Amino acid sequence: MLTPVHILMVEDNNDFVYLVRESFEGDKDQWQIEVAQSLSEATQKLEKEMYDLILLDLSLPDSKGFDTFSGIKKTAPKTAIVVLTGLNDENIALQTLKEGAQDYIIKGNLNNQALKRTALFAIERQSIVEKWEKAWEEKKTLAMHDPLTGLPNRLLLKDRLHQSLSLAKRQGQIVAALFIDLDRFKEINDTMGHEVGDQFLKEVAQRLQTSVRQEDTIARLGGDEFIVLLYGPKTQTDIQHVATRILGKIEEPYRLYDRRYRLTASIGIALFPDSAQDSKELLRNADFAMYLAKNEGGNRYTFFSESETDFSLSHPHLKLLQKTHV
Repeated sequence: MLTPVHILMVEDNNDFVYLVRESFEGDKDQWQIEVAQSLSEATQKLEKEMYDLILLDLSLPDSKGFDTFSGIKKTAPKTAIVVLTGLNDENIALQTLKEGAQDYIIKGNLNNQALKRTALFAIERQSIVEKWEKAWEEKKTLAMHDPLTGLPNRLLLKDRLHQSLSLAKRQGQIVAALFIDLDRFKEINDTMGHEVGDQFLKEVAQRLQTSVRQEDTIARLGGDEFIVLLYGPKTQTDIQHVATRILGKIEEPYRLYDRRYRLTASIGIALFPDSAQDSKELLRNADFAMYLAKNEGGNRYTFFSESETDFSLSHPHLKLLQKTHV
């Protein structure tokens, strides 16, 4: 037995409610109609129950015109809506179509079979819209996340950086960028293969997620490079604690294929606005500080300092740092 279509009719004219019920009378098992006579009553019902379709009169005792549609759409954004309107309100009905209504019916032209077809087509169109929106969201998610680790990728990092730095400017906060590079990871890929290397990268990503707050951003730039963005740390000590925790998590033994392995990382830290004025400079300086940490043996963190750049200006690695990170 098919589940009946659950309809909420929002209409204060009892005579018209009767006509609509009569239109569905021959197929009682297929249609289940409830009535609300005001916007407030409809809102209460929609907050408690799920409906397949809303038949909506725009002129109610407590709401008129497009405001009625807006109130219903806000409460039930994913439910199909068919607007019931008089000839004088047809322009408003057309406006509701642009904002998400699936169809409209002019009350004076009510036809039993046409009403049923309109109801079914509206539900089907709403279903198609939802599937399209879901597919679009999934596509956006894939475009902005690293397929291996599920972390934000360079594109999403760019957006998060822009938001964080803009907010930090307004609120007078600090943003810390931690540039993380795994030590001697190339040796793992060369000796054990990329499949094993990928397992390490996924495990590192999970460990990074347990090392920072939920509101902090973790991104994978590519290869064995990761970025952690900390918004609003109060002191340098707060940042040091996070960096130390990350190094400790990464250094914990890894068990793959019944063997234990050990990894370490080098972390470079740059601060906005202390040592960088924009996102590119922030990542470039964090990358430079990471190079210094790696040059000192790895498994440590280093803060960027302008004085550290003087003796290194001729080093070939600096040419590499001129690349655009974001």
